Amino acid sequence: MGVDGLVLKKKGKDRDRGGKRAGSPNLLDMRPRRLVQWTMVEQGDRKGLVNVSMPKFRNFIGKHFCDALERPRDITVRLDSFGTFVWLRCDGRTTVEQIGEGLKKEFGKKVGPVFDRLAYFLMTLQRQQMISYDEGEAPGEKKDR
Repeated sequence: MGVDGLVLKKKGKDRDRGGKRAGSPNLLDMRPRRLVQWTMVEQGDRKGLVNVSMPKFRNFIGKHFCDALERPRDITVRLDSFGTFVWLRCDGRTTVEQIGEGLKKEFGKKVGPVFDRLAYFLMTLQRQQMISYDEGEAPGEKKDR
């Protein structure tokens, strides 16, 4: 499911993204999950930040082209502290709303407007096929009935 088809609802307000109907799933209830390889930087001035590896090309021709030119098949995306905070919580268990609340608590006004910024970042990750979304209950979670 793409972020473009989701509605961002916060504090009783229906904030429609891209003209979608109000019946669309709520982004804040979704649980982003990482799909690509990543590493935590262990030393230097970027210690504690995340590097994400993603393929330059997804098709055979592009991969073959990289091999023929003896170039790496992957590119490395270096996340800043905000991106690292979000990435580490894209575990398939944490909701977008929980991530946003954590951002506000950790970074305060430096990250505002938090939910608009978070939605845009997650949309970018999803379009690059770096994350997907899980709906409903997280593994091991039970709804109150």
